[in-house]
Amino acid sequence: MSSTPAPWQRMLSGSTAAVARVGVVFLMQVGLVPLYLQHWSATQFGYWMFLQSAIVIITVPDAGLQAYVEVAYIRHSGRSSRRLSMFLSMGASTGLMLSVLQLLICGVLHYSGALHWMLHPPASETQWVDQIGAALMVTALSWPLASSVAGSMGRASVVQGSVAPQIWWSILTLLCGSAASAWCASLGGDLLQAAQASAIATAISGFSCILYFRARFRRQGVRLMLLPRLVRMAVVKQAAGLMLKLLFETIRQHSLRLIAPQVVAVASMASLSVHRTLVGAMQQAFGVISAPLLPEYVRAQGKDGFSAESARLMRLQWRFFTGVVLPGGLLLFVLGPRLFEVWTHGKIVFDSVVFSILLLAVASFALFAPFTQYLQAANKVREQAFVAAFVLVASVLLVLGLGWLFDARGLAAAFLLIELLQGSLCLRLCWQCCRGPLFAALMRQFCLVGVLSALALILPNALPEAVRQPLCLIGALGAVVFSFQSQLRSFGLWPASY
Repeated sequence: MSSTPAPWQRMLSGSTAAVARVGVVFLMQVGLVPLYLQHWSATQFGYWMFLQSAIVIITVPDAGLQAYVEVAYIRHSGRSSRRLSMFLSMGASTGLMLSVLQLLICGVLHYSGALHWMLHPPASETQWVDQIGAALMVTALSWPLASSVAGSMGRASVVQGSVAPQIWWSILTLLCGSAASAWCASLGGDLLQAAQASAIATAISGFSCILYFRARFRRQGVRLMLLPRLVRMAVVKQAAGLMLKLLFETIRQHSLRLIAPQVVAVASMASLSVHRTLVGAMQQAFGVISAPLLPEYVRAQGKDGFSAESARLMRLQWRFFTGVVLPGGLLLFVLGPRLFEVWTHGKIVFDSVVFSILLLAVASFALFAPFTQYLQAANKVREQAFVAAFVLVASVLLVLGLGWLFDARGLAAAFLLIELLQGSLCLRLCWQCCRGPLFAALMRQFCLVGVLSALALILPNALPEAVRQPLCLIGALGAVVFSFQSQLRSFGLWPASY
C-alpha cells in the first residue's frame, strides 16, 4: 500500500478540493435560482425545494451508515489492504440494502397520499405534489450507484490519502445532477421531468466514480465485494444513533421547507429560502476548512483525549472564519440588496432584517462547529443523537410558533435560536469530557471571536444606509487584520509588541 501523506499535505489537498466544491455549489445556488424562476413560478420553485429536502431526509440511513464506517476506516483499518477491503465491502453491501429500504419509503409516500397530507395544497397545486411523489421514486433508483457504492468507496479512499478525491467526485455528481435538471427546466420541463434528468445524470456520474475508485483500489490491493452475506445488521444497529442524529439535524436544517408550509404560504417559504441561499455562501465557505479537518480531529485525539493538536485545529477554524468567512458575509450585506432584484427577476423582495438574522445564524454555526466536529470525530454517537433529538423538538416548536407569529422574520429568528441552542449543547458536552486549563484558554478565544462577530453583523443593520456600507467595509478589513495579525507581524506590517 502507498505511503500515507503528511497531515499538512492531506489538509492542503483536501482544502483545495473543498474550495472548488464551495465555488461550484455557490455558483450553482446563485445561478440556478434566476434560471428556475425565469421558467417556473415562485410557488412551483418552492415545491422543487421541498423535493430536494425530502430527498436529503430519506437518504439519511445511508448517509448515517457511511459517516459511521468512515471513522471505522480511519481508526481500525490502519495501512492494511485486507482490513480496508473487509470494511469497504461490508459498508457498501449494507448501504445497498438500505437503498432498497429508502426506495420502499418513497413508494409509500407516493402511493399513500402522505405528501398531500403534509403539504395540504390547494386544488390548483395538486399536480405539482403528484409530480413530487413520482420524482422521489425516480430519484431513489439512482441512489445505489450515486450514493451507496460510490459514497462508500469515496470515504474509504480517505484512509490512503486525503479527502480530496471524495470531494472532487461529489462535485462532479452534484454538478451533473443540478445542471441536468436546470437544462430540462430551461426547455420547459416540469418538476418530474427535471427530476428524471437529474437522476439519470447522477447515476452516470456515480457509475464513473465507482470505476475510478475500483481501478485505484486495485493498484493498492483493496478489493470490493458486493454480496448479501456481507450485509451487517449489527453495524446498522451500531450506527443507529448516528442515523437518528443525522435525521434530526437534517429535519432541523430543512425545517423551512418541511415544517414552515404549515404556518406560511409556499411562496413565502420560497422567499426566505432564497435569502438563505445567498447567506449560505458563508456556510459553504466555512466547509473549505471544516471538511478536511474531520480525519485530522480523529488522528489528533488518539489515546490522550483532548490534546494540544485538537486545540490548534479549533483555533485554525476560528481564524479562517474571522479572516475569510466573516468578511465575506459583510460584503454580501453591502452587495446583496443591489443584486437581489436582478437575481430573482423581481419575483422576491429583499428583506434586510431577515438577511441580517440569517447571517447571525450562519456565524453561530461556524463558531460552534469545532465542538460539534470534535464529538463527531470521537464517535460519541449517543451524545450526538441526544443533542440532535433535543434540538429537533425545539426546532419544530420555534419554527411553528415564531413563523405563525412573525411570518418570515419569525422563521429567521427561529433558525438563529436553533443554531445557538445546538451549539451550546455541543459545547457543554465537550466541556464535560475536555475540561482543563487547555480547554479553558480555548474558551477565552471563543468568547472573543463570538462577541466581535456579533457586533460586526448587528451594527450595520441598525444604522442608516449611508453609514452601513462604509462600516461593513471597515469591519471586513478589521476582521482580516484581527485573524491574520501573526502573519502580518512576520512581514513587518504589524507591531510585534501588540
